[in-house]
Amino acid sequence: MSLLEETKKQFADPSPAYRPQPFWFLNHDYKREELEWQLEEMRKQGVGGVVLHSRHGKSAEYMSREYLDMLAFCVDACKKRDMVVWLYDEDNWPSGTFGGKLTRRHPEYRMRYLRLEERRLAGGAETARLDFGQNARLELNHFQHVTIDKYVITRVDKERLLRRGGDRTIGFDSRVGIIGCGSIGSQIASALSEVGMHKLLLIDNDKLTFENIARHICGASDVGKNKVEAVSEQIASRFPHSQNTVYHGDVLTLLRDYESLLNNCDFTVVAVGNMNAEFRLNNLQRQGIIDKPILYVWVEPYLAGAHAVFVDPANTGCLQCLFNEDHTFKQTVLDNPGQYAIRESGCQSAYVPYSILEVKRFINDLMFLVQDILAGSVKENVLFTWFGNLTMHRASGRQISPQWEHEGDYGIKRDPISSFTGCEVCIAQ
Repeated sequence: MSLLEETKKQFADPSPAYRPQPFWFLNHDYKREELEWQLEEMRKQGVGGVVLHSRHGKSAEYMSREYLDMLAFCVDACKKRDMVVWLYDEDNWPSGTFGGKLTRRHPEYRMRYLRLEERRLAGGAETARLDFGQNARLELNHFQHVTIDKYVITRVDKERLLRRGGDRTIGFDSRVGIIGCGSIGSQIASALSEVGMHKLLLIDNDKLTFENIARHICGASDVGKNKVEAVSEQIASRFPHSQNTVYHGDVLTLLRDYESLLNNCDFTVVAVGNMNAEFRLNNLQRQGIIDKPILYVWVEPYLAGAHAVFVDPANTGCLQCLFNEDHTFKQTVLDNPGQYAIRESGCQSAYVPYSILEVKRFINDLMFLVQDILAGSVKENVLFTWFGNLTMHRASGRQISPQWEHEGDYGIKRDPISSFTGCEVCIAQ
């Protein structure tokens, strides 16, 4: 057969070397019937060979006898079909050059430089026209006006989104409860999602109103929805892999029926602004019914200050240790904050004069405490105190508590609860 005839033959029926040779990912059970069926289907579609490539999910240990038998079976099955086989193991499973023995025994496998040469060839005396037959011409006529659309597959799993979007993520597999999904609770839920927490238990009994949306993560289009559902949907719109659970109901009712529910979470954030609920949770922790940590969060009027109390039942001190007998908080930033407003935690009306920027600044600083909690570096129960723009509050005539009179703007303090006079229960233990 002349070179010209051979060339024409290769166009009409390419040899395996000139056909597609895709990577064949071996990432499941090695069932010989399945392997042979896949090879046969690829051959029928014009595939000339395969690259045998081990991936995560394979049933046999890499380089085990079962694994090597599988490779031998695939090589033999390809040989029967006149298909080319490539053995590839330099990605996830590097055996390399087998300590140099492979290239010593087989010099032909050694790495070589690729030399690129450009040559101009003059046309020969003999020419030929390639005729692909009537069917090919009919297909060209049929498809000449068909639009080819390009589709791109983009990974949106949590590992890609978060590790590509930042240099540090926390708590991929942790589950966090959030009690209270108002302005503070919703912002905390959003911030936790942004740092990799995509298993949230959201608890709240309110619906979203127009008065809520000034500092809430949800907007006017969500008004009328249950807050837990609106927050969950908002998070899922940004992170489609989130796995949030919602409960629309009163937390005290929930605790009455399922006292130990929060033990299903690694820790829980409480942002309800409801002292009865907070002290009920604190008592359940002291009784050992809730054995997981809780972070109690609230803000003071005008966001002159904000507080977070981390209580792990395994450590010394509880929430009650920071309150006087009349249930007033010992460490307020504002002197007598009750004269301005009730303690606010997430459902205040829009006319209360502090901005969303202040809220976000507090939540951002709070996330570093949460990061330390999840990393296991917080070894004792602590009070986290955040100071707002104290210069502005002093200029506005608001009195700062004497203990903080020398504190500057936007400072942070972490104090162990054990440094305060304990409550009666903790002292008796």
